[in-house]
Amino acid sequence: MTRKTLSGLVKKFGRHLQPLFPNNGKIFISGVTCDSRRVKPGVIFCALSGQKTHGLRFGQEVIRRGARVLLIERPYSKEDFKKIGPRLKKAAVFAVSRLRPWLGELANWIYDNPSQKLRVAAITATSGKTTTCYLMEAIARAAGQKVGVLGTISYRIGGKSRGASLTTPQPDEAISLMAEMVKARCRFCFMEATSQALDMGRLDDLQINGAIFGNLSRDHLDYHKTMPKYFEAKTTLFERILAQSSKKELFAVINHHDPWGKKLVGRLKKHPKIRRVTFGISPEPSCEVWASDIRLGLRGTDFDLHIKNKSYVVRLHLIGGHNVYNALAAAGACYAMGFSVQAIVRGLENLRSIPGRLEQIWQAKDFTLLVDYAHKPDALDNVLKTLRRIPEVRRVIVVVGCGGDRDRGKRPIMGEIAARLAGIAVFTSDNPRSENPEAILDQIEAGAKKAGLVNYKRLADRAEAIGWAIKEARPGDAVLIAGKGHETYQIFRDRTIHFDDREVCRGILAKL
Repeated sequence: MTRKTLSGLVKKFGRHLQPLFPNNGKIFISGVTCDSRRVKPGVIFCALSGQKTHGLRFGQEVIRRGARVLLIERPYSKEDFKKIGPRLKKAAVFAVSRLRPWLGELANWIYDNPSQKLRVAAITATSGKTTTCYLMEAIARAAGQKVGVLGTISYRIGGKSRGASLTTPQPDEAISLMAEMVKARCRFCFMEATSQALDMGRLDDLQINGAIFGNLSRDHLDYHKTMPKYFEAKTTLFERILAQSSKKELFAVINHHDPWGKKLVGRLKKHPKIRRVTFGISPEPSCEVWASDIRLGLRGTDFDLHIKNKSYVVRLHLIGGHNVYNALAAAGACYAMGFSVQAIVRGLENLRSIPGRLEQIWQAKDFTLLVDYAHKPDALDNVLKTLRRIPEVRRVIVVVGCGGDRDRGKRPIMGEIAARLAGIAVFTSDNPRSENPEAILDQIEAGAKKAGLVNYKRLADRAEAIGWAIKEARPGDAVLIAGKGHETYQIFRDRTIHFDDREVCRGILAKL
C-alpha cells in the first residue's frame, strides 16, 4: 500500500474539506473508520451525523486512541464540539458537508483500491445469502484458493474469522477488509449485499466481477414500504454497480424460478456485456445450471446437478430443498468464475454445516432438534415444508416469534404459516426491542386465528417456550427453533441479554 499523508489527503479531497484546526505537521495516514472502536494511530476518524447521535460524541475517545485526523460531518452540535475543543488541537480537524457519499472513495484512496485486485462476487436475496457465501467459500477452498468473505455471521480472511458488525459493512470497513484480503493473498472475495446497504450506496465504490440474485419475498417493508421498491433496491447491484464495474467478463447469476428473478433477467438484456447465468429446478430447459431428482433426509440432501449437458450427483450435508437453490446459486457463480465442475461438486459436499442454519442439536436423541435463522415468512414456509416432506419426520413442532420495531405486517403471516404447517406452533419473543412482547404475540396469533387454526401455544418467555417444545417432543418428531439462528443475544426495551438458542436447547436437554 502506498504511504498516504495529510498533505496528500488535502490535495486529493480539498474540495470537500473545511479546515477547523489545520495541522501543518507531517501526519501519515494508514486507514479510515467511522467506528471509534477501530481507531488507532494513523487512522482517520470520520464523525458521521446519524439519526440518533453524532460521531463527534466520541471525539475525545478517538484522540486518546491516537487519531490525528478527524473529519466531522455537518450538521453537528456546537456543544459537543466545545466539549472536546482543547483536545482537538492535537489533531487536524475538518468539517464536511456530506461525508457519507465519498467515504468509499476516501477508503479506496487510502487502501489502493483493493477490490480491483480481487475477484469479487456479491449475492443479494431475501433468504439464503449466508448459506450461498459459505458454499462458494467451500468451493474456492476445494479448488485450492484463498478466499475472503463478508457476511452476516462473520468476516473471514483466508480461513481466519472475526465477528461481523453488519451483514454488509460500511464502505470504509469493507474496503479495509478487502485490503487485508489482498495482503493475505486471497484471490476471491464473496460478500452478502443487503437491500438496505444497496439503497444506502455502501457498495457503490466497489469494483465487482459478478452478482447473484437468490430470491425475493416479503421482508424489510418497514424500510422499503412496497415490494416493487424492495426489488428496485436489489436491482441496483446489477444495473448500477455491476453494469458500471471496470472489471472484464462480468456475470449475473439469477434464480429463474423466482418471478422477480425472471423480471431481472429481462431487464439485464439491455446490458449485453453482462453474461447471464440462470439456475432452477427441473424441468427448466432455459437454465444453464439446474437440479433434478432431489432426495430429502435428516442427514442431508442429495440431488443431480446439471451444468450445460453434463450431470453430477451431489450429496449435500445441508437439510432442505431450499438449500438446493442455495447450492445452485453457488455452483452457478463459481462456474461463471471458471472453477471446474469437479471443484464445485467437491466444495458443495465438503461443507458440513452453517451456524444457525438448520443447525442440528445432536444431544437430542429420540427426536430431531434444529435451530434456524428463519425470521421471514418465505424462509419459515420453506423450512417447515422441507421438514414435512422428510419421510423420517413424524410431526413438526415450531417455536417462532417476530422482532419488535420491524415490519408488523408480516407478523400474522408468520403466525398463520407456523400453525398451518406445523403440528404444534409455539409463539414467543424474538428481540422485542421497544415493543411489548405480548402485543407482538397478539399480532402473530391473529394470523392463526383468522385461518381458524388452534394448534398453537403462547409463551412470551423464549427459554420457557423452547423448554415446553422440547418436553412435548416424542420419538420421530422434529422440533424447529426458528428466528434467531446464530444470534447470541435478546434485545428488550431496557436491556440486551446474552441468549443463544443452541445453548438454551443443550441446557434443557442436560436436565431431562
